[in-house]
Amino acid sequence: MTRRGRPVAVLSAIDAEEFYDYVLAHSPEFVAGRKAAEERFARGEYGASLDDVVAELDADDNPDSASA
Repeated sequence: MTRRGRPVAVLSAIDAEEFYDYVLAHSPEFVAGRKAAEERFARGEYGASLDDVVAELDADDNPDSASA
């Protein structure tokens, strides 16, 4: 694609997986979460324990049982 005879964009075919990666990489929630994770990593905080992750996933799957 050109504007006034100069190239301004390229069109390239992508498959479904590449499209998903592009959309995810430009999602504000994903970008903010990745930035926060990179900041925690820079401070030496390397993640959550498996038990904490499983507990959080269980709470997301069963919101009523978390308040009981």
